[in-house]
Amino acid sequence: MLLNMRLIILIFIFSTGKMYGQFPVNSFWSPAAPDSLPAPAYLQTVHDSTHNVDIIRVSDTMAFSVPAGAGALQHQYSKIQSWNSDMTKMSIGYTHILNANDYSIYKDLNNTYPGGYFSDGRWSNINPDIRYFCWNDNFLKINIVTEQIDTLCNFTGYVNVNIGPWEGNISADDKYVVITNNVEVNGSTGGTKASLYDIELDTILATKEFMADTMFDWTSITPWGDYIAISNDKTGNTELYDLNFNYLRDLTIGQEHADFAIDSYGNEVFVQVIPVSMTRLDNGAFTDLIPTGSMCGWINENPSISGHISGRNLGLPGWALVSTPVSVCGNGNGYYYASEIFAVKLDGSGTIRHYGHSHSSCSSYDSSSKASFSPDGTKVVFNSDWDFYGNGGTVFAYVVEFNDPVTSIAQTKTSNLFIYPNPADDEIFVNVLEKSRFSITDILGNIVFQGILNKGNNKILLPQLNSGVYLLRTENGKPGRMIIR
Repeated sequence: MLLNMRLIILIFIFSTGKMYGQFPVNSFWSPAAPDSLPAPAYLQTVHDSTHNVDIIRVSDTMAFSVPAGAGALQHQYSKIQSWNSDMTKMSIGYTHILNANDYSIYKDLNNTYPGGYFSDGRWSNINPDIRYFCWNDNFLKINIVTEQIDTLCNFTGYVNVNIGPWEGNISADDKYVVITNNVEVNGSTGGTKASLYDIELDTILATKEFMADTMFDWTSITPWGDYIAISNDKTGNTELYDLNFNYLRDLTIGQEHADFAIDSYGNEVFVQVIPVSMTRLDNGAFTDLIPTGSMCGWINENPSISGHISGRNLGLPGWALVSTPVSVCGNGNGYYYASEIFAVKLDGSGTIRHYGHSHSSCSSYDSSSKASFSPDGTKVVFNSDWDFYGNGGTVFAYVVEFNDPVTSIAQTKTSNLFIYPNPADDEIFVNVLEKSRFSITDILGNIVFQGILNKGNNKILLPQLNSGVYLLRTENGKPGRMIIR
């Protein structure tokens, strides 16, 4: 589904609620050390007044029944979505499922299926109760409510199948996933074989095998399911393929942490941190995202950040989330970057939204913040040892919420209406908690489409609409989320 054909942005109408802003103000990047804030206790909040953000700790050794240093205390990775599709639940580690309204533990899947059964798991993009995962040579799904597990496909001849491995994702419509093996060659682990699997049709569509000396680091389907990307360990580049594994082009000028996202114009893009940039998938066009900046007393025309980047906010296109480690200026005058978390606008303007700092020492891989957006971009999850100023140690997961009472956007704490993807082309998925009639109107109030939403997830085929902004209303006035572009 190519989204750059028609850009349709849907805005939701809410019931009256507490007045909260959803996003920090637009600004430009200026590196600075974090304020010396106390580390929040489990399920407690500290407020960063400099950036108007609340930071909540959402994992704990005692509550999770795991030792300090365990990966179960951390969110998975910057490229992996922690929240489910309607943002009522979130995952920490591979097995702990939290209630997203207060971050209390909903359940630990290890209590039913012990032994690391759910490693490399991913949320469904359209069904909030489903998580996909791999085990041995099988691709499976689990309903987190009923805990029923279904085997979707057996990949005969594969060893230790993975989604990626570890860094792959599922297309936004839950149709495609790239399944790989995970092997060790000359002391390094990665993949040598990848298959494109159609979840909807239960069919392996294409397979590509690599020689051992060209092992790849990861591979993934792109968000709208138009391409396959492979990070090639031998060349150091990320390569773009069509759905038959025919090579198209290289995407990077160097191999570093990267993700896929949707730019401000509805195009699929590859975003990376060395340099902070994006590459369009359809034509290979390259754009610096922070074109100039005064750091360490000199102008850097092409800033590179040895950190992580996330494009998991498919419900808020046009932005990617950057999380930095700590780097002191060579002259000792300040920081080149300092455990910062900021969103960068995907239009080349250099516009950012600052979400504060992770307060992490970033002295180890686990303590790297690896921040990731929620589906609608209103929340951020990150990891931290809270040891920037030497007063922390254990790496826990934290959530950032931006709450600015002077921004006039009416929003209740939980949303009963969620849409995916946005912008859309010819179809959308809408999740509601009860059956309701709906209508879509243009900015003049003219009804252009209407129908009935059933409880749960609904797939809506849109009529031929002109590009622009539209409003989606439900008859019962249940609150939704405003997608701001």
